Amino acid sequence: SKLPEIPRIGFRTRLKADFDNLEYFGRGPHENYIDRNTSALIGLYTSKAAGQYFAYERPQENGYKTDVRWAKLSNAKGKSITVMSAQPFGSSAMPYATEDFDDGDKKDQRHAKDLKPQNFIEWHFDKVQMGIGGDNSWGARPHDEYMIYPGIYEFDFVLSLL
Repeated sequence: SKLPEIPRIGFRTRLKADFDNLEYFGRGPHENYIDRNTSALIGLYTSKAAGQYFAYERPQENGYKTDVRWAKLSNAKGKSITVMSAQPFGSSAMPYATEDFDDGDKKDQRHAKDLKPQNFIEWHFDKVQMGIGGDNSWGARPHDEYMIYPGIYEFDFVLSLL
């Protein structure tokens, strides 16, 4: 009970940069989070991984999708990797590392123009990611139902390579 909340529970991997074609069935087409997803309708969406990035003035987590049933990254040669789960999950895929969006405690006052695409696609698929909060303009925390607290969690998924 004394442990801090958990930002996300899931899996992160990196693929070669040419796996930049994203297709998924879930909420979209714009980014959405567990506490900000009612305007994103469930459907089939396609995009380049780089197109998932939104250049907020200050680099920060973005491009996330919720209620995903399956997601696929493919390259121009027709090779693909698909993730699916029996339960809806969250996902993001972009040519940036998570660490690119958060410069830690030092806070360099970076801007979107300071980010440079990496030579990989970083792909997250998560059981859950906590909400983003922000009900006011001065940093309100997510509502309790959108927080993740320590506990036992299970996340089953299948990766298919074609």
